[in-house]
Amino acid sequence: MIGLFILPGFAVPAKAGIHLWLVNMDSRVRGNDERGLVNMDSRVRGNDERVWTRVSSRSAFAQRTPFRPRYCSEPNAPSFPLAFMNSSRVLSHVAFVAAAVVALAAPVRAQDRSAATAVQYLSGTGSDSTVAWDFRVSGGRKAGVWSTIPVPSNWEMQGFGTYKYSDDWSKTPAPDSVGEYRHTFTVPAAWRGKRVTLVVGASMTDTDVRINGRPAGPIHRGGFYEFRYDITDLVKPGEANQLDVTVKKFSSDSSINRAERQSDFWLFGGIFRPVWLEATPVQHITHVAIDAKHTGAFSADVDVDSARAGTRLTAQVESLGGAAVGAPFSVAVPTGRSRVTITSTLKGVKQWSAEWPNLYRVRFRLASSGAPTHEVVQRFGFRTIDVRPHDGFYVNG
Repeated sequence: MIGLFILPGFAVPAKAGIHLWLVNMDSRVRGNDERGLVNMDSRVRGNDERVWTRVSSRSAFAQRTPFRPRYCSEPNAPSFPLAFMNSSRVLSHVAFVAAAVVALAAPVRAQDRSAATAVQYLSGTGSDSTVAWDFRVSGGRKAGVWSTIPVPSNWEMQGFGTYKYSDDWSKTPAPDSVGEYRHTFTVPAAWRGKRVTLVVGASMTDTDVRINGRPAGPIHRGGFYEFRYDITDLVKPGEANQLDVTVKKFSSDSSINRAERQSDFWLFGGIFRPVWLEATPVQHITHVAIDAKHTGAFSADVDVDSARAGTRLTAQVESLGGAAVGAPFSVAVPTGRSRVTITSTLKGVKQWSAEWPNLYRVRFRLASSGAPTHEVVQRFGFRTIDVRPHDGFYVNG
């Protein structure tokens, strides 16, 4: 199957340029930020100067979407003409990409799908992959008329509303202060009995969410971070459901406006990051916070919901290729909702730094009476940050 993905990529005229893009739908790709994660719509350069990698999935966990590698032509990708490639060089690229496909696919095969978080996107996954929702804006261009808008996006960039800059809206109120979204979706019938969560990557800025006419939760304020609602009791699995979202371009909280709406840049409104559903077992991991020192000392605070008696949390650190690093370690989990801390010390780890952003992943698995119930995978790096008074900022000692 690998040959089927690779060989067509070279079936172009010799004078044409080709763009080699490996689309990784399974995991986040190493970037230059301190966590080694890549945010939405970003394109990062891989270790081989001729092969780039494109992130098409904005998953928090590796199990969210299946691995689907493919080749595609991209206008902004780095290119090199086949006329300058001899057969051995072509084969070297084939071998390189084949190895990457195998390395990325192996962790997916090893994962227990029955314990994974199931994900269904309601929007697209980025600016180059959107889904049309019904939309109406309160003022400016196309005001007061229901039409459609690609999600995720900012409505100004799609021909709606008006443009505002810095804090000029405080002097002349923006007419496009409210955007209304509608979208119909179906929850899989197999999700009946599971915990269903609606996740919004981010929107500008105050956001009111309703499912089938009922509030999903309190209004979210602030435009630069993810928020989520437990909608288990609001959705109807196996049937059509309606999502209504009202987004206000400016917040009713003056402190948020000072932080986000009064700076030296253009101001935008709308749902500008993906929206998706997550389905987990009732007993599940809700949040993970990792602290991994450059010495190999590993600690993680893990929030668990609805744990039953006899539940244990096990962690296994792995290389990105799926090889175990050290032995698994575990801790008992109290019943109900709780936060547990799981620790270990690993020898011979490769430190993370800006020059050498070495990454690992850790697999957290909940098990009740020995039977796995939920699994979460996170990427991380072993790194220590110190701020020493009257001295300076230190990385890894």
